[in-house]
Amino acid sequence: MMTDRDVVQALLQEMTDSCSTCGYAFATAMKHFGITTIYIFDKFDPEEAVLFDEPLNYGLIVHSPEYPEHGLRHEFTTEEERERFIDELPLLKGGEHA
Repeated sequence: MMTDRDVVQALLQEMTDSCSTCGYAFATAMKHFGITTIYIFDKFDPEEAVLFDEPLNYGLIVHSPEYPEHGLRHEFTTEEERERFIDELPLLKGGEHA
């Protein structure tokens, strides 16, 4: 059975995945429940990244109670580096991410 916090966390992650993070309600819920979400993206597909000489192709944005609306953007040279970063996020340890 999901708790209220689980439901809110799932909703906030859906909002993050939909890039709907700029509203007052999103920031308020993140701060109230102390929830962190992540948005994962690739700038280009791998072939285009090579073509455009883009070394930091793999990105993510961490939305946290401290930075709810715009989040903190991070870029990485490999998918593995990005996954290691995600695994080390303290509020996501043991949890799932999209």
